Amino acid sequence: MDMASPPGKEPADQFQKGYHAVPISDADKESVLRLCVVVREAPDPVAGIFVLLRDTTEESIFLGCLLDKGGHVHLWLELWIQNINNLERTLQTHPETFSNHAFDERWKRRAAFFARQDRSAKIEISSETAHPFPIYFDLAVKGPINPKDKSSAEPWELCLDDTLLESHSLPRYSTSLARYLCLRNASKPIFLPMTTASIRNESTEEPQEVLGPLIPLNADGCLMMARKFAPLSLESCVDLLGGQAWKGIEEGNKVFKLDGVYRTLQNSDLIQQGGAHLFLGKRGIVGRLIEVFHLKLNLLLQVFRLVEDFVRDEQLPFLNLSADSFRVELAQTAASLPFLWTAKVRLAALGSAFALPIESSEARYFIAPGLAHTSIYRQVAVSSARSWRKKMRPLSWKEQSRLRRGSRLRKLIFFGFN
Repeated sequence: MDMASPPGKEPADQFQKGYHAVPISDADKESVLRLCVVVREAPDPVAGIFVLLRDTTEESIFLGCLLDKGGHVHLWLELWIQNINNLERTLQTHPETFSNHAFDERWKRRAAFFARQDRSAKIEISSETAHPFPIYFDLAVKGPINPKDKSSAEPWELCLDDTLLESHSLPRYSTSLARYLCLRNASKPIFLPMTTASIRNESTEEPQEVLGPLIPLNADGCLMMARKFAPLSLESCVDLLGGQAWKGIEEGNKVFKLDGVYRTLQNSDLIQQGGAHLFLGKRGIVGRLIEVFHLKLNLLLQVFRLVEDFVRDEQLPFLNLSADSFRVELAQTAASLPFLWTAKVRLAALGSAFALPIESSEARYFIAPGLAHTSIYRQVAVSSARSWRKKMRPLSWKEQSRLRRGSRLRKLIFFGFN
């Protein structure tokens, strides 16, 4: 029996065959609303048991939801979980710049930024600022497991004690990327190495041998956050405005289909003849073209404002900017109201720039792990360290005039920001 579907209740039809939701914390078992992760009943050979939405340089993002006791999904969510191994795999230069402490502080700042930038999209949980217990599942995936020592029943948790680690000839937590699980009150501590930077010695044991055959969601008790799910990619939304249908969330070898307004998007005829547009019925194709042009400009304006907010708040360049940096959410509307007008753009990935501690220069220098691809938003020739000066020169009158003499689209964007 699925923990998310109590006996005597009809299963919710929001999950297509082969998927269900499982709570990620035993503390939520009796709650009215439970924070859950979406799992497959049959593991995908490539993607595994969880629905992985995105993997970035610093985090893995899984599909989750807020579920009530009746098994009804009240909100689809993104579960963001720190992933140190992702960061280590993409490091090319200056590894000494990175540490667990810096990584944790960066995570806390960005969680706070999301709350300031769009509070309605962020679900507050305690794991944004305090490391939770590791989250695992057994092979049946019936409920969460926080691994405990078999003899003492002490929970395994992330070791943050630099002194304890050093006394056993292991790297400090605060100044390295090594992470270990330990038993806090053990008389003879044993450490489980959890990252590729974690060295092994006589004080360590392999996690698989100690914990057994478990499926990890948050293997080493990394920081987490939950955000409202925006299902559409930016490019999919632009295609949608052009009349193309949207298949759903493509993950692994399957397509996960959401309910509500997103079911309508899977039929291009319903999009054009239904309640997606405002002017189609009254003014025909000409009115629709004007409407689509306006809606695309609105998407672009939202993108610019999101990037502007991030750069101003973080004081960092957005070096990995691409169309994948954004997602789009549509609101459920009443009958005959144009739902395409509700499109809201959200940041799906934050800038990956890290400031380098170079004090001998007036310029600030940055590196961005994982920039192995080119983008129309970034020059092709990009070095591993970029300079971004603190002082910015305002545009001259002639430069502003040249901007205003551009295309009509450029004029609309220019005046849209003022």
